[in-house]
Amino acid sequence: MANSTYDIRTEILSLRSFYRGLWLREEGTRFLLEGKLGYCASYDRTANAFVLNPATDDAHNVIRDTYEIRIDFPSDFPSSFPSVREVGGRIDKIMKEKGITDERDLHVSPDNGIICLCVEPEKYLLFQNGVSVVDYLNRLVVPYFYGLSYFQKRGKWPWGFYSHRDLGVLESYLRNRNPADTKLVRIYFECLKEVKVKELFSTKGAIQRQCVCPCGKPAKFRNCHRDAFLGARLLKEDYDSISN
Repeated sequence: MANSTYDIRTEILSLRSFYRGLWLREEGTRFLLEGKLGYCASYDRTANAFVLNPATDDAHNVIRDTYEIRIDFPSDFPSSFPSVREVGGRIDKIMKEKGITDERDLHVSPDNGIICLCVEPEKYLLFQNGVSVVDYLNRLVVPYFYGLSYFQKRGKWPWGFYSHRDLGVLESYLRNRNPADTKLVRIYFECLKEVKVKELFSTKGAIQRQCVCPCGKPAKFRNCHRDAFLGARLLKEDYDSISN
């Protein structure tokens, strides 16, 4: 998809066939999609199947809900991904209901309100063949808000929960590891930003079982954040093998 006014408008026209409450707004060279995001979706935990607009209300965990959102498109979309914010106060309400004091527990940045829809490398996995606006909403935005509604009703996320920041990246690598995909290995490695995590990758050999958890607690990494520890060991092994 080329980066032009015409292309974005064409995308939005196709989008509004599915999400009629969302509207395009232009601010100079910037494009924003805002309004009410309404959806109906279901999730079958056993089959790990998320379904938009299920054919029957007898499907697993059907939820209908609406959120007020704003999506900011970067000038180089689709090379870079949009940022998404909830602007109707619903997240604040859920935080108060659940006694949550850290926005990050709902995958929201405390600095700018941008929602973390998934860890960055998983965008590569989802959209290796390119991304459209509709695809972005269907595969990332709506699943996030479905998960948020599910959390509000049941007090847990339907498909689990990654830890914050680099630990979540390492947990994701454990789930999605594919050492034959060297580009994926590099993407995961380059996503690591925290000093304590990067120090683990700066030494020769495997990450030691006795090392302290980079989360800051005085506990062994393998006991404190086990999936992140296992992901870190595998990522270091795979990255070292393509770097040598």
